[in-house]
Amino acid sequence: MLSLANMDNPEKINNQLNEMGQSLIMQAPTYIKDRLEGQMKWFSNKSRECQTQYKKLKNIEFWISASVPVAISLSTMAAMSVTMFTVGNVPVSFGHVLQVFSAIGGILLVVISKQLELHEYLRYWKEYRATSEMLVQERFCFYTKVAPYDIGEREAFSLLVQRVETILSDEKQRWQQMNTNTQQNAAASSAANAGNNANAPINFSDLDNNPLTPL
Repeated sequence: MLSLANMDNPEKINNQLNEMGQSLIMQAPTYIKDRLEGQMKWFSNKSRECQTQYKKLKNIEFWISASVPVAISLSTMAAMSVTMFTVGNVPVSFGHVLQVFSAIGGILLVVISKQLELHEYLRYWKEYRATSEMLVQERFCFYTKVAPYDIGEREAFSLLVQRVETILSDEKQRWQQMNTNTQQNAAASSAANAGNNANAPINFSDLDNNPLTPL
């Protein structure tokens, strides 16, 4: 804080102003801890989350894909036609249970496939991991003073900030571009579906069979 007792001493006032200016500038340890390491942790955690979700869904998909053909084959065997229990007056055999399981499994396979396509867990897992590794590399190069950080301390810190912020800016632009592409693809798909419905031929036989009710 600027002291009023030094108002008659210009040299001391300049020294205090310089100290105040330096205190307002973020120092290397603060930047590395609050900005660099914070972003490293965020990208690492997001990469791990995407990896977990992707592997979990793929494992479920693998098991269902392997089980459904077996269930369909078993349901056609004569031994599976023995009644297990009844629902009301309807007998239910083990073959019926396997058929229901196969139908549900087919639905789950479609849902899982669309979830993987929608959320793109594999793509984000790799991209978040790559960004995290780039940030880790910049930190180690800065600490060990290897190229391009084998220069003065202030110059090295300025270069670190510039390179880290460039990495984060590129990641942000890539994320925005992916969102834009996703929205454009969704809009194009909706337009294509609408066009197909509009161009679908009219079955006049249905109109003959179902005439309009006269007013």
